Amino acid sequence: MSESVLARAKREFLSGTGFNSPAQAISSGLKTVDDWSRCLDRCRDEAADLKHPPQPLKKTPFRSKNTRS
Repeated sequence: MSESVLARAKREFLSGTGFNSPAQAISSGLKTVDDWSRCLDRCRDEAADLKHPPQPLKKTPFRSKNTRS
């Protein structure tokens, strides 16, 4: 089972802080709300990329009208 986006963001945000919640780390002054927001956005974006990887460009099976052989 994969880890939720929120759980992953929380784990990464609190890594090395000794706190149990983002609110504790923010209220202590060790981290900021902007730090939490960036961490959450990054984890959300990475999860979306894993769920829907970018599709490779498809080559067209025909030549353009400008190409002459």
